[in-house]
Amino acid sequence: MKQHSVDTTSLLFLIAVFVSIFLTLGIWFLDPLLNRFSHIPDQGPSWYYWKLTPQQFQGKITALTGYILHQLFAWLCVAAFKKRRASGAAAFHALILLR
Repeated sequence: MKQHSVDTTSLLFLIAVFVSIFLTLGIWFLDPLLNRFSHIPDQGPSWYYWKLTPQQFQGKITALTGYILHQLFAWLCVAAFKKRRASGAAAFHALILLR
C-alpha cells in the first residue's frame, strides 16, 4: 500500500482554518462582555458607533510598548539571520522551524 503524507502547505492551511474558526467563535461567545465599554454619544455626520472615548495615558503606553517590543523582535530576527549567514528559503525555513 502507498502511504499518503500530508503536504506541509495543506497542514498549515488546515491549521489556519481551525485557528480562524476558533477566533471567530471566541469573539462570538465573548461579545456580551464588550457591553461594558462605553461609546461616546452621537456627534453628527462624523460619528460612528464603535468610536471609543478619548485616548488615555494607559492606552498610549500599552500601544507604544507593543510597538517597541515588535520592533525589537523584528530586529533581533534580522540580527540572528545575519549571524547565521542564512539566505533565501533556508533562512525562512529556519525561522518557522519547518526543518
